[in-house]
Amino acid sequence: MDAKWEYVVVSFGKARFSDVSEGKESGLSKTIIYSEAGLQLGQEALVLQSQMDTLGKFGWELVAAIGTIGGDQQMLFKRLFDPNRSAREAKMIQEEAKALAEKRKAMTSQSEVSLIDLDKIDQDKEDAEVQKGFQEKYSGYGTKAASAKTCTLKGVTVVYENMRLGDTSSRSLKISIVIDGTSALLSDGNKYRRSEAKKLLSAIKYDMSSAAGLKEFGTDTTINLAMTITVNGKEIPVAWDYVWGNSFK
Repeated sequence: MDAKWEYVVVSFGKARFSDVSEGKESGLSKTIIYSEAGLQLGQEALVLQSQMDTLGKFGWELVAAIGTIGGDQQMLFKRLFDPNRSAREAKMIQEEAKALAEKRKAMTSQSEVSLIDLDKIDQDKEDAEVQKGFQEKYSGYGTKAASAKTCTLKGVTVVYENMRLGDTSSRSLKISIVIDGTSALLSDGNKYRRSEAKKLLSAIKYDMSSAAGLKEFGTDTTINLAMTITVNGKEIPVAWDYVWGNSFK
């Protein structure tokens, strides 16, 4: 029966060559021991050698290398295929990875001191309530503005942030709104006008920002709007718009 092989094709990136003196200090140099025999010492790719040594310990032999000095190297290793050996290696690697993860977890738990900041908990709760309030408000604004234009509010996402620095705070609001304009825009099965979609979305944007009392020329609030049309159960975006303003100043 012919021998069967298995292969590894790997790149360790650029091969970095170091002076042998660096290898002497780290104990990684292999050529330095031959200096007394008259070998003129050059430079060694210490890290790359170490990586290859690891594969070599598991029976992998380098049979080809593609690349240039100073560039990325692609290396091909092969060894005789042994399913039992592969299974043992896989099990060993999994066990070592598990042991290492448990060790790191233990070290982390020992070094960490758990403290609970009650002020932070109160602030997070307060921010969550504020965000919930804006979610409800803009859902109401969107539903009313969309229905007035024979459209449907599909979704509202609100992100409220309150950056606190000492006694001061900087609040911001980011709102994403999706409007389904199928009823108002679609005709003859799959036809619509992009110009009408943009005009319709702009009108909804104006009605919503007016209802919210959004102050112009501000930057703490951003509203992004998208208009979609549903065809054969698939929502297709057809227009986008946005508005900036102030909600907190």
